Amino acid sequence: MKETNTRISNNALVLLAIYGIIGCRGNQPSEKSLPSRWIRIEVAEGQDASNALLTLRDFKEIKATVPMVQLAVPELQVVSEVSSDNKIRQQIVSKTLADAKQLLADARTELVDGQFFNATDVAAGQPEIVISQPLAKDLFPNQSAVGNTVSINDQEFRIIGVLGKPNVALHGVVLADIYMDLGPQPEPAADPSSPNSNSSDQPATVRLDRIWIKVDDLSQVDPTIEILRKLLSSNHPSCEYTLRSELSTTANSTD
Repeated sequence: MKETNTRISNNALVLLAIYGIIGCRGNQPSEKSLPSRWIRIEVAEGQDASNALLTLRDFKEIKATVPMVQLAVPELQVVSEVSSDNKIRQQIVSKTLADAKQLLADARTELVDGQFFNATDVAAGQPEIVISQPLAKDLFPNQSAVGNTVSINDQEFRIIGVLGKPNVALHGVVLADIYMDLGPQPEPAADPSSPNSNSSDQPATVRLDRIWIKVDDLSQVDPTIEILRKLLSSNHPSCEYTLRSELSTTANSTD
């Protein structure tokens, strides 16, 4: 009888320990509730396309003039024809910069093979891309995709990395099929017919789908959104923008 009571007591202790662990885990914040220092800027929906502008010049001005910006990432998504070994696919290509690696990492998206392109490789003119894991398995089912080449709109690119699926969709990041460098983007020339013209007064030649901003501190999210709203309204008075952040307590759209 004493031995039976001892076994019961031991089992009870084990159960209490398990419940304690579960309870502790239950009190931990989930990844979905982790705070974000990222702000996403997009043109608001339902606008005339001719007036809907978010440009590379906006990106450069934000990066140069907004003091709280730790990181700025432009993004332009296009649908392109991708071919490899007689396989042709229509895939979403995200044209961005090397700093997008940090955005993807903060969104819990990790490289499962290879590496992300960097500024040094881009400066050397190397045509490199990073692709999603589903596309890698589709195009190269029996081998590593890294080191292989694909043709995108008749231009050859070498695959240097493969991105896995995100563990949690944070910051509204939606994975593209392919990531590549935005590339050198020439600024528009000044209008020679205008004596006071300046290239900075001209509309930028490159439109973006969104700009991602990471601030230094969580307390800077709302103040930064206000600064961004005023800057964009000044640059494009007829255009409305949506500024989103998981921490924002301010209105989302520009006035």
